[in-house]
Amino acid sequence: MNPRLVSRRACLGAGMACSAALVAGEPFPRSGPPRLRLSLAAYSFGAQFAPGKDGSPASMDMFRFIDYCARHGCEGAELTSYYFPNPLPADYLARVRRHAFLSGVSVSGTAVGNTFTLPAGPERERELASVRAWIQRAAEMGAPHIRVFAGDARGSSLADAKRRTIEALEQTGDLAARHGIFL
Repeated sequence: MNPRLVSRRACLGAGMACSAALVAGEPFPRSGPPRLRLSLAAYSFGAQFAPGKDGSPASMDMFRFIDYCARHGCEGAELTSYYFPNPLPADYLARVRRHAFLSGVSVSGTAVGNTFTLPAGPERERELASVRAWIQRAAEMGAPHIRVFAGDARGSSLADAKRRTIEALEQTGDLAARHGIFL
């Protein structure tokens, strides 16, 4: 394995260590019991969101995905950014939000396919702009969080890749905070 890549196992381990540190502190004050809700990620249906090899339309879109979540008792749906139409019709996000609400499914979050480890330049700026756009879109759909990604080191040292990721999170975090979105 390339030592410059941050493995999922390493990220999971770091997340669990952070979680353990939080759990070790005082519990969060709650007005009721903790709520764990079943949610499903659109990413799980990647093949169904793709058009057929024969050119036939995809068997899944956001509306059908939300319907699937509702039929299977999922309280939430995480809507993956790359399964949305591109370009995005002006009223699409409002229609998705309305459809989810009427179906009894909350938009539990969204996810973007970004790379924050890139060095300064046009490619990095496109990644930052994409995440900023999805912050606005998540807010419009009522999604409380966006799953973002660091990416790989791409020939840089792991320390440089981590530094650039933290910088990118800081650069997008202010906008996310203004919209009440967690990254």
